[in-house]
Amino acid sequence: MPAEEPSVQQQLALLKEAFGAKISERILEIENAAAPLTGDTLVEEEAMRAIDTLQALSHKLTGSAGTFGFGEISVAARNLEQYCGSRKDLMPTSGDCREILGLIVHLASVSNLREEEPDDAPVATGPIVEAEKNMQDPVVLYFGDSAVANGELKQRFSDFSLRIRHCDKSSLDRPDDCADVVAALVDLDSPEWADAEERELQEIGARYPTSIALAKEGPFQRRLWAVRLGFESFFQKPFDTTAIVDLIDRRISERQPDPFRILIVDDDVELGKYVQVILGGAGMIVESISDPFETLDRIQKFCPELVLIDLNMPTCSGVELATIIRQQDTLSSISIVFLSSETDAARQIAAMHTGGDDFLPKSLRSEHLVSAIEARAKRFRQLRAMLVSDSLTGLLNHTATKHQMETEIARAKREDKNVCFVLIDIDHFKAVNDTHGHGLGDEVIRSLALLLKQRFRTTDVLGRLGGEEFGLVLTGVGRENALRIVNEVRVAFSEMVFKADSEDFSVTFSAGVSLYPDHSTVKELSDAADQALYSAKEAGRNQVVFAE
Repeated sequence: MPAEEPSVQQQLALLKEAFGAKISERILEIENAAAPLTGDTLVEEEAMRAIDTLQALSHKLTGSAGTFGFGEISVAARNLEQYCGSRKDLMPTSGDCREILGLIVHLASVSNLREEEPDDAPVATGPIVEAEKNMQDPVVLYFGDSAVANGELKQRFSDFSLRIRHCDKSSLDRPDDCADVVAALVDLDSPEWADAEERELQEIGARYPTSIALAKEGPFQRRLWAVRLGFESFFQKPFDTTAIVDLIDRRISERQPDPFRILIVDDDVELGKYVQVILGGAGMIVESISDPFETLDRIQKFCPELVLIDLNMPTCSGVELATIIRQQDTLSSISIVFLSSETDAARQIAAMHTGGDDFLPKSLRSEHLVSAIEARAKRFRQLRAMLVSDSLTGLLNHTATKHQMETEIARAKREDKNVCFVLIDIDHFKAVNDTHGHGLGDEVIRSLALLLKQRFRTTDVLGRLGGEEFGLVLTGVGRENALRIVNEVRVAFSEMVFKADSEDFSVTFSAGVSLYPDHSTVKELSDAADQALYSAKEAGRNQVVFAE
């Protein structure tokens, strides 16, 4: 039977123990570096070099000792670092040497004391995992006219695997019997709710996630009133059902987010591992490297959302590394956070001017470190979404889709995996616009985009290439699975009913699928899928064709 993986607390305790065992070695390294300052006669070049070395060694010890909970050692090391920094580029006097040697003696003495217990336990936020899909579809409660809930609204919500349930005021007196509720809609114009007490509306806003107010009139005063009652959103009637479903879908995704991806660059291997354990224990996917020269290659392979960089590294400083990262156009939006024991405000500001987004002390409590990293990584996702998203659908735009396609092919080559590229085109879309107007045409496009987001994995690349054309990149999926999944979506889309003034109508799409490694470049995959799509159109549309 395999041994159980150690817990976060156990891993941190082992790392602290390993660091404590090496403190005496670090003190000895500092004592040896001070040797040129102990003689009766000082050699200028050797003495100045010794002070530079002592500053670097004590700086590193300041940060790592503080992180691992050895507070007195960290303070003593900082005193040494700051004094050496004040004598930088100056020939030390005999008095300077006595002061430095005295600080080293004090550092050695406190290192022999009993180690301190860290005052912050590892963050108890368990790993963030994607929740398993419930056996039943999520439920949306509708407080309003039962005929509306059981009519068109029910059909449109079921198209997107949502169940709608009608509720009245008596529902507020009954305890919740449905754990699958994901949203609540309240028609403020309906007879039952037009004269509802504020207390009743506040209860709905507080009890249910994603509470949405619906009303025919939506002046600023009424919207403000709804906000104060606790409603998250306000839709004016007649409302776009697809937009409401999209909002609900986004809120569900936000409650089950993908783990943040964090890269740590720190020449102190033990400290990098310590931070990796803390962030990993909070549910993030973390990699740590000690050689800054590996950074660009690791970013390309690991695709982090945030890079946590030690400011002071001997072979390449954090400032220099941040500058190199920012020189890459494709990495311009990635978050860079410096982690250092540096207290000089001028140096911190100078570091931020190179493109850093934040500056965190190494002695930061673990829960504060996690919160700061989560906030910055979340900002990266929001910024990236703004830069690469199609405004109508929220899917990736044309450029971002092709870039992600290149990334997935490069990864597939390294990991020896399949990649399928799917090209989708809505059939006779021009006729939809000409007959029913561009407003309904946009609803058709948004409906397909939402269906794609619901039916495919979060790791799949979903993009709108322009007009009524979509591109999907499915990693690790072979021919048969790709055809099966895309055909399931095709059938579901063809069964949707769109409401027009003159008549109800349905729409279909055709698709072409190509496979890597049968086609080894982005252009070859695109051309093959395009040819397969053309074949699907020629064969009568509403079908999926694989590029042989």
